[in-house]
Amino acid sequence: MKKFAAWVSRHTLPGFYALAAVLTVLSCLLAAGYDALGFATGRLSTQQIPLEQLAAQEILCTEEGIWVTIGADPQFLVEADGQPVRNIVWQTDAPAAGAEGYYAKNGAGFSLRRRVWARRDAASGALVFRFPLSGGSLARIDPAGDYGVVLAENGAHAVLTVNARLPLTEYFRLRSGQWFWLVLGPALAAALWDQAAWWLKKRKKA
Repeated sequence: MKKFAAWVSRHTLPGFYALAAVLTVLSCLLAAGYDALGFATGRLSTQQIPLEQLAAQEILCTEEGIWVTIGADPQFLVEADGQPVRNIVWQTDAPAAGAEGYYAKNGAGFSLRRRVWARRDAASGALVFRFPLSGGSLARIDPAGDYGVVLAENGAHAVLTVNARLPLTEYFRLRSGQWFWLVLGPALAAALWDQAAWWLKKRKKA
């Protein structure tokens, strides 16, 4: 550890980026292990929830069985019988652009600080929402807005899959918040480190 600290003191910025990379890999493995343990112990289970069982805002299922937006702020509210919502997979023809997921915990409301972006799976075409470990048992999906956007067909047969078993590679697809701290966090830490080192040297000279 002393050798690493000495190397960091000589290579401040690269050292902090190397540390951030290691911590990011460990956090991805931790999330994968957390989910694997959850499935093994029964704390997590995969559920398929029909869209008609979800609380919806500005979304309507027509007589032809087509789910369509009827306003500028469409939303689906998702609960998974009290278990944590770790991910949501939605097999839909809805445009991926603008599809957002939100999570809430311990009675807290939804906010932009608790937002994840949907990823379109190239193989299946499904939208995948993956939530952080700090997520809760309540989630919200905001599909592409505006009036008249077709979200899904097949009426009552249209479903969301909650807590699907995802491959290990999925955990290494970083969310926007993770990218933010991976890119800017080490630079900020290096600047604070250099400032602290300068202050200590100044005090010793004094």
